[in-house]
Amino acid sequence: MSEVLQVIADDLTGACDIGAELLALGGRVVVRDVERREDVERRERDPAVSVSVCNTASRGCDLPVAVARLREALRDLGPGWRGILVKKIDTALRGHVGAELAAAMAQLGVSESFVLPAIPAVGRTTVGGIQHVGGIPLADTAFARDPLHPITESGVVAAVEQGGWLAGRSLPLETVRQGRWDPAGKAAGPPEAGARAVVCDAETDADIEAALRVILRRPRPLVLAGSIGLGGALARLLGGRVGALAPVAGETAEAGGVLVAVGSIHPASREQLVAAQRAIGLEVVSLPDAAAVAAAAAQAAAALARGASVALATPDRRLPGPGALSERLAGAVEACLRLALPAGLVLIGGETAQAVLAALGRPRLQVEARPVPLVVYGRLLDGRRPGLRVATKGGSAGDGEMVIRMIRCFDGKGWR
Repeated sequence: MSEVLQVIADDLTGACDIGAELLALGGRVVVRDVERREDVERRERDPAVSVSVCNTASRGCDLPVAVARLREALRDLGPGWRGILVKKIDTALRGHVGAELAAAMAQLGVSESFVLPAIPAVGRTTVGGIQHVGGIPLADTAFARDPLHPITESGVVAAVEQGGWLAGRSLPLETVRQGRWDPAGKAAGPPEAGARAVVCDAETDADIEAALRVILRRPRPLVLAGSIGLGGALARLLGGRVGALAPVAGETAEAGGVLVAVGSIHPASREQLVAAQRAIGLEVVSLPDAAAVAAAAAQAAAALARGASVALATPDRRLPGPGALSERLAGAVEACLRLALPAGLVLIGGETAQAVLAALGRPRLQVEARPVPLVVYGRLLDGRRPGLRVATKGGSAGDGEMVIRMIRCFDGKGWR
């Protein structure tokens, strides 16, 4: 019997990431914005769409707004639904993890969920209930200095329980690997509603699969929370098979260069930008203030017209006011795309990607390839630039040459 999946993410790059893992299930994977209600009806008329991922863009919202968006994303579902809900959460535990998970559980009428936040392929593991990045507890990494979501706690249960929406319990690695644990075991001290979340340790993809084999025996609906480690394991266990990834095919562009938009201030993204300048001569156009938007857009469009790749980049520091940097960058990208159509558009950072696509009319994005974890290629299906090829990457993801590879992949020769 085939499973029915509903997938929700709290930011755009995360939505693309989890969607790319589910490509192995076959059919088309499309990411839509929660505000585009008509896309729900469109999917019902298009049987080729096997997975629809709803982006609530709620990670940086105030709590009431985040919960309202989550409920809107699940408006058509209720206690009678019998599928699997995959709630994509940030592997660094940023955002309203517990509140959104509790709201999803309430919408579906379930009192239990399972949280598997590890991504072993990129060194993000859960051991003893503690989230690690490269073997280092989360709160001791660069995520502790995130200007919007500084992380001060490495415990996954603590993140789930924040605000008192849920009670959590941690399932040790040894128990996960034994594969004989009881998912219905009692949690200590649940809140009045009785809702609770089971956090599963995992050091490897095999650990995630071992946990899922037990969880998938549970009655439907099921509520699962995690990241691309969960998505990949779920696709494998549901019968998907990952094949070779071909380069993203697309329409002939009006300009030969690639446009890169960098709004993330994470050190990894800034180092990747510098590396691309040095190695391939990437031209970088800065946006020091709002007055520079029009001139920066024109400069970037001129570079694209010459066949050069160019980056529009905000300062590497946070400005006062929510969205100040991302909105400035989105305005410059939109203005540039009115002047020139590049061979591809690279979006670095979830907030950046969300703002840019909002400026382009909130188009649906068809996910087409995932050359490496946390890098996704696809194309815009509608909006102001339908057909435009797009690549997304979270701000913290990748080694020093990641942006170089993302640019080169648009030349038709694939990932190298």
